[in-house]
Amino acid sequence: MPPRSRRRICRAISAEAAHLSIYGEPVAAKVQALIDRAESIAANLHDPAVTGMLHLTKGIVAQLRGLWRQTVDECDRAEELFQSH
Repeated sequence: MPPRSRRRICRAISAEAAHLSIYGEPVAAKVQALIDRAESIAANLHDPAVTGMLHLTKGIVAQLRGLWRQTVDECDRAEELFQSH
């Protein structure tokens, strides 16, 4: 599969994880599985924008779980990657 398609898939999976996370603990395992899948795809892309999207997604998930320190850490990392891109 071409890198462009993998980028799109990774972004789509990240968006799905962020949206699904609004349902809280009952879907936490599914959200984590989506994040894990997106991370495995992103690992081979070496694309700061895709990696930044993953950190942003993890920040959104952490925020919805009330994990404030993790929220800040993930969103700060996303911002760094977006600014470097």
